[in-house]
Amino acid sequence: FDALTALLDLTKGYAKHESETLIETIKSRRSVITAKSTPGDVLRQEGIISEALGRIAMVTEQYPELKANQTYIKTMDAVQTFENMVRTSRLIYNDSVTKLNREIRMFPVSMIAGMLGFKQRDYLEEQSAKADMPSMK
Repeated sequence: FDALTALLDLTKGYAKHESETLIETIKSRRSVITAKSTPGDVLRQEGIISEALGRIAMVTEQYPELKANQTYIKTMDAVQTFENMVRTSRLIYNDSVTKLNREIRMFPVSMIAGMLGFKQRDYLEEQSAKADMPSMK
């Protein structure tokens, strides 16, 4: 969120009203994703970030000189790195869920897993809106 907030701060001078509204929205909706977070919680957080990035893309289309700003370029690189980490983490999580779900269905593990309260987990799905998001560069 720090890179996203920095990017929003940078756009303030270009579109003061939009960025201030967006910053307040992001800060008010910010929550921490923990081990107890459900896939739905993660998708909601991802939706907030995607919405913010989409609005930033609209601002940069209106103000092309913003794309040349070094702070903008560095922050966008940080956002891209973050997106890659999220993508990799989703793959690792889904792989772990596959292994867990497969393991707790097999005998005799299924009996022990049931007694210990292990349950099948849901996968993290890719948000379809993200595919429609405009390019940030």
